[in-house]
Amino acid sequence: AKGMILADDIAPSEGQVLSKGTVLGPQDIARLTMANIKEITVAELEPHDIDAPGAALKIAQAMVSHPDDSMVRIVVGTRGCVRLVANVAGIVGIDTAALARMNMVEGVISVVTLPQLYRVAKGDDIAVINIVSYGVKRSSVGRVVAEAHDVIYVRGVIARTASLVQTVGHGAPDPRGESEVRMRLDRLGVRLIQSNL
Repeated sequence: AKGMILADDIAPSEGQVLSKGTVLGPQDIARLTMANIKEITVAELEPHDIDAPGAALKIAQAMVSHPDDSMVRIVVGTRGCVRLVANVAGIVGIDTAALARMNMVEGVISVVTLPQLYRVAKGDDIAVINIVSYGVKRSSVGRVVAEAHDVIYVRGVIARTASLVQTVGHGAPDPRGESEVRMRLDRLGVRLIQSNL
């Protein structure tokens, strides 16, 4: 089973889990042997396939080929899933046409993003690359990567402070207005320093 892909979660011992999608190595096989697990279900990739985690990472690296410029970092998850995370508070920018072409290449490759111009805080997930099978054709990954270069970024907020000017008609101003604006500015890392009526 060495080099095969585990098809189900298995717990060889209490507190230890081999997750579905794990490429079995010598240590994994030793743990299964020690636990007296004699049968497991595995998947084997074709010679021209890439395993799900490797494929998702290749696509993510193409989408964020210049992390310092795009203000996006790559976070490797489990089971063929990679997240793209905002490094700063700001607005998400996406090449939506390229993204649509990426998602049309192969049904098992899924790239999901926040909407264009969505406001995010530092640390927010802005995209997820998911491979919904154990592996995918290398040629398909290549076609997605060709469309993916610098397809997503975050434009950080330049201002650090802001003032609020409110126009009030009849009656007293609604105090919820200022608190709502303050909350939204805080999310972008901007401090409200003045509020005038």
